Parts: sequence; structure tokens; C-alpha cells
Amino acid sequence: MPEAADLTQKETSLLEELDKWERWLEKADAEARQARKRAEELRNESEKAEKKYSASLKRMEHQKKLVATRLRAAYMMGRVAEAEFLFASEGVADFSLRNHYLDCLMKQDEKTFHAYFDSVGETREAREKSIEAKRQAEEIAQKLEEKLAVMRQGVATRKAMLKEIRGSSKLRKRFEKEKKQASQDLARKIRKMPKQKGNLSFSESKGELPCPVKGRIVANFGNEETDIGNVYHRGIKIQAPEGRPVRAISKGVVRFAGRFKGYGNLIILDHGAGYHTLFANLQSIAQPQGVEVEAGDVLGYVGSTGSLDAPGLYFEIRKKGRPQDPEEWAQCR
Repeated sequence: MPEAADLTQKETSLLEELDKWERWLEKADAEARQARKRAEELRNESEKAEKKYSASLKRMEHQKKLVATRLRAAYMMGRVAEAEFLFASEGVADFSLRNHYLDCLMKQDEKTFHAYFDSVGETREAREKSIEAKRQAEEIAQKLEEKLAVMRQGVATRKAMLKEIRGSSKLRKRFEKEKKQASQDLARKIRKMPKQKGNLSFSESKGELPCPVKGRIVANFGNEETDIGNVYHRGIKIQAPEGRPVRAISKGVVRFAGRFKGYGNLIILDHGAGYHTLFANLQSIAQPQGVEVEAGDVLGYVGSTGSLDAPGLYFEIRKKGRPQDPEEWAQCR
């Protein structure tokens, strides 16, 4: 787990500190999911091995009874009885036939003995595999509990950090200043992206595009007077339950899919003719960079990464790099 920095120090970047903790928590969560999956696989292996053990045990008991029956018969018959059986032959042909019968009987006894010892080996192997799989599953479960305990500490640290920033006007001013710089960095990144061919359907659909997620707008586009002064929003914030799907509002190409300082998990779609849509603060991303998506395709899921606020979607529309009011384009009212 990373160390918590002193947020009051000017050299501490609030966005980088938030990003550091969110990256760590995402990695820890992915490792925890993988551990759960592996533990479940091992439990299934243990159950299968236990069933195989039960079946092998039944076969072994059956073979054991057959062996016991043949041993008793062999003991009762003895070598003298075999000789008497052979010498009771009525001729050479009968002698050969009787000897063949005895030979077949011995070979069958040998198969029975081999089958018994094979079943003993299979039973032992199945039992050992079941015990080992169960042991590994319990070991992973124990490590998972330890991991989750550390993750809970990490979540508490992030919450405390957000609370400290929200509760200090000085820190919030720094946070907004860093976000402004992050927006400029993002604008430069967008300008360097490959250009998509024109898409008249996007510009012609102004005012009729669907909202990317169902929710309540809690921050409008443009200037907002707050207790820390004027804050300029280049997009809108739509409050929605964590995990709700976020969808593309028009056909486009995913130009960016990943983390970006100040935006958390971010997807940028290129709709051509200089139009881009940005979907930020996502809990997770559902589309890789470079793919083409259609209107309505799921891009990711509502979260709060890179944000001080409750779960929601931060949504921007840009035309040749300049922010547009999303409410004038999409039906989010």
C-alpha cells in the first residue's frame, strides 16, 4: 500500500496523489478478483477430485471382493487339485484344453489383481488431489482476506483525503487549478490525435442526441460561483448510481481509453469533423482504444475516479478542441 502524502505541502500534486491511490486500488481490486476466481476454480477441482475419489473407492472395494473370492478359490483348490484336474483328462486333446482353461484362469486372476492395485493407486491419487486443491483454496482465501483488509485501509485513506480536500477552501482552489491544467493537457492530447473523416450525422443531430447515462445533472456547463470563487465547467456532471452503463451518443472511434490525470478513467470518442465526446470519472472501461463503436454501445460504467464528488459521469463535447454545452446537443435535461 502506498504512503499517504501531506496534502498541505505545495509540492504535493493533489491530482497525482488521488490518481496514485485510485491506481493502487484498481490494481488491488483486479488482484482480488483474480484470487476469488482461482479459489473458486480450486474448490471446483477439489469437489471433482472428491467425487472421483468416491467412485474410485467403490471400484477398489469391488475389485477387492473379486480378489478375495479368487484367493479363497485358489487356496481351496491348491496345486494338487490342479494336477488332479489335468490328470483326469481323457486324452491329449482334453489335457491341452484343460491346461488352456487353467492358463486363461490364471491370466484373468492376474488382470483382477492388476485392476485392484490400479484402483488403489487411483483412489490414493484422487484423495491427495482433493486434499491439495482444498488446501490451496483455503490458502488463497486467507491471503484474499488479508488483501481485502489492506484494501479497506486504502479506501479509508482515499475517503479521508477527499474529505480533507473538500473541507479546505485552500486545497479546493489548488485542486481546481490543477484540474484546469489537466484540461489544457487533455486539449493538447486531443489536437495530436489522428483525424477522423467527417460525420455529418453528429453535427446534424444537435439537440437530438441521446444522453450517455440516465441521471440528474448536478453541475452545468459554464461558469459557476462557488465559495472558492468562480469555477468554469467545460462539461456537465451527471449524478448516477455507481456501475450504471455509460453509452456512446453517436457512432465514433475510441481515440483514448485509460486513466488521465484529473479525469480518472476516461474514454474519448472521435466523431469526425473535429467533434469529440469525453466520458470521465468511469468506474471501469468497456471498450479498448482504436475500436469503432455505434450509438448505444456501452463504453464503461459510472464511477467516481478522479473526482471529489459522488458517483457520476463527467461528460464533455468538444468541437475542434473547444468545449460545447452538452445540454444543447444531448437530451440530458
